[in-house]
Amino acid sequence: EASPRLEDNQWVLDQVKGNPLIVAYVANIEAGTPEFRTSLARFRKNSLVRGIRVFDAKFIAGVSRPAFMEDLKRLADADMSLDAIGETDTKWLAPLLTVAEKVPNLRIVINHMPEEPPAWKAEQISALAKHPQVCCKVSGVLKTVGGKVPTDVGGYRGALDQLWEFFGPDRVMYGSNWPKSDHLAPYATVLSVVKQYVEPKGTAASEKFFSKNAKAFYKWHD
Repeated sequence: EASPRLEDNQWVLDQVKGNPLIVAYVANIEAGTPEFRTSLARFRKNSLVRGIRVFDAKFIAGVSRPAFMEDLKRLADADMSLDAIGETDTKWLAPLLTVAEKVPNLRIVINHMPEEPPAWKAEQISALAKHPQVCCKVSGVLKTVGGKVPTDVGGYRGALDQLWEFFGPDRVMYGSNWPKSDHLAPYATVLSVVKQYVEPKGTAASEKFFSKNAKAFYKWHD
């Protein structure tokens, strides 16, 4: 994960070069800036770079700006994806829906669901899910209830059922949000909770959730 500094992207790529465990990287380059086109051309030469990440405030500020929307079209035309991240509220979901409508060939994944964006409404997510290029990254499952983090899937099932209903088995993908998830529980707990939910759905659904959907979305190379 790179900081907003452009060269941090290169630093990360240098660190993971040749590591067989790293199959894809989502860059941090800012759409809507004069440098975006050059930066995109530079980093897409590395086959690990499969898209960019954009935070909530950027959607709110950028969706009405032609330069921002044109850069997202360039991203789509380069067959790269967009990770959409919202940590504060749901105000950015309407602009994200506009992006989905105006750039229909751009693959979009909403990060850190179901806990982010906080207090989302079913109608907001279902509207986005109606667009077949929009996916859901299930990387924000754990939460604190009464001062404790439940380790049984029962406390999370309702929200997970909604995501599965909205996006279906082909557009949900696993994410750990590690190491940030360590603030709530060890990685083993993160994995255990989602396995409790997904594995009863069968081998095919589990394979899609834990690997195949992500590979199809990011189009990483073997």
